Amino acid sequence: MKEPVKIIASLASLLIIVGLLVAFVFAKTIPIRIEAEKREREIALRAMAPEADAIIPIGTWTPYPRKEDEYFKIKVGDKVTGYIISTQGRGYQSFIRILVAVDLDHTIKRLDVIWQGETPGFGEEIEKPKFTERFTGKRLENMELTMINEPGKIQGVSGATVSARAVVTGARLALEMAKERISEESQ
Repeated sequence: MKEPVKIIASLASLLIIVGLLVAFVFAKTIPIRIEAEKREREIALRAMAPEADAIIPIGTWTPYPRKEDEYFKIKVGDKVTGYIISTQGRGYQSFIRILVAVDLDHTIKRLDVIWQGETPGFGEEIEKPKFTERFTGKRLENMELTMINEPGKIQGVSGATVSARAVVTGARLALEMAKERISEESQ
């Protein structure tokens, strides 16, 4: 009878020690992780508008329930030249995080997939310039996915249809939000 109690007490002690150790490591590394995420965000925003003198946060929006994103204005000198919208699309296995840079007439200047957790081998295809460059010059009326090359539409990626559709949906949501919310007031 004493033996099982000793084993349970030993295991409980070990679990408490491991739990405290994990909590300590988490508490020490979270500021480092937050700082790294902030730097990564800055790098991603700069890549979207390398010509910008300033990229200024304007506000937040919710493309999906409980999924808050930001949008920014791009300034060159004193002039607003466009916007960057952080958005998401619901993929096969994850919400795909996307940045969309648009000019003042809401035409896409650049689109980047900044995070995806899709099926390895297929999901990576949506991050490649071969796919993301298909969005350059497109407007809201062009946000339609097709699996064959149709002028004015976005050609999908074979084997990653759901992921490609998620990127198109995310871009469409960003363009709709830009048209509705971003106005002359934000300049």
